[in-house]
Amino acid sequence: MGAAAQRCVIRKVCVVGGTHGNEYTGVFVVRKLEAMRSRLSLRFPSLEITTLVANEAAHRENRRFLEEDLNRQFSAEKLSGPPAMSLEARRARELIASVFGQKASPNFDLVVDLHTTTANMGATIIADQWDAFAVRAAAHLTTKGDRKILYNAIPSRENSPYLASIGKHALQIECGPTPQGVLRHDVVEATEAALFDLLEFLENGGEVPGEVEAFTTDGSHEKLEWPVDEFGFPTAVVSKSLQDRDFMPLAPGDPVFVSYDGSVVPAATTTLPPAAASASRAKSPSK
Repeated sequence: MGAAAQRCVIRKVCVVGGTHGNEYTGVFVVRKLEAMRSRLSLRFPSLEITTLVANEAAHRENRRFLEEDLNRQFSAEKLSGPPAMSLEARRARELIASVFGQKASPNFDLVVDLHTTTANMGATIIADQWDAFAVRAAAHLTTKGDRKILYNAIPSRENSPYLASIGKHALQIECGPTPQGVLRHDVVEATEAALFDLLEFLENGGEVPGEVEAFTTDGSHEKLEWPVDEFGFPTAVVSKSLQDRDFMPLAPGDPVFVSYDGSVVPAATTTLPPAAASASRAKSPSK
């Protein structure tokens, strides 16, 4: 498809880090953007870029969250429900009032939420089913580097619990592996590269392939239970044949865990991937 057919007018962009307080990369990138604001304006003159550290309190404590995951507080149902009880639920409503605007009338054309992971996922662009523009942008980003697309099967923006969904459009950039509470130069660079390629796409457009490989949890929500003892301590390790091989199919009978005694716990009868979902060919929406 031609680039002209892929354009969507995006002007107001909010770049968020620290939604999970122990993911330092997003906080670092947000603060770096704040330090180079004048250069951003010159490089991306059509974009109004706002930055935010979403969960400062959890970040100060080096914790993912204090009471409840902030990145699960933004569905319309949660935002309009009874008075918020947890610190993160109250924080979500504070952000709605002071930064984002109501979900029905958002202040930003696009919210980009920066995350890291301990999993060996590389640079992963997360887009939701409800947002055709985000899927196109993610498809473009795969043409600019070694990146994967994780496609969330969430058909309705109103039902999405993720912070990024508070914008008219939403993308999450997740890079790893990196330990929690640690800054790695290569992971910072991968995050920045994906973010700046995205901003360049918003400013100038670019190639959008008509077909891309994507990973999705749709139809495959099974979780693999880790063998533990009565105290919850692991009694097995991940098989070395599987370790760090994220996004590779896991077939029935493949070794998953190796127990104390050397016995192997195999995959069940359902084909699962070790990190996200089985690969599929996904058409890039045309509008």
